[in-house]
Amino acid sequence: MDEMVHQTDQLINFTREVNRRIADSGISGVEGIVALYDQLRGALAKVTPQELEWAQGEVTRVLESLRRLSEELAHTGGPEGRARQGALSPLPTSLRS
Repeated sequence: MDEMVHQTDQLINFTREVNRRIADSGISGVEGIVALYDQLRGALAKVTPQELEWAQGEVTRVLESLRRLSEELAHTGGPEGRARQGALSPLPTSLRS
């Protein structure tokens, strides 16, 4: 019986700590998280999978264009080309194919 009381106390303390941490982020505990989840789910339901696929395709096309532009700038010869190379940072590794 004492062990069960001890475990219950630990669970209550844990729940209070979780709620405190969540509240530090400006959310009113677990209930606030559930309300935000419902709100986010409702907002996302208004965007169709086809729209998301289209947007993803557009982003992919823009990234590919930027990769090609970066490669062209990197391969441009002469002092002007080298000056332009220094003006742009290389693409992060995560964006490279």
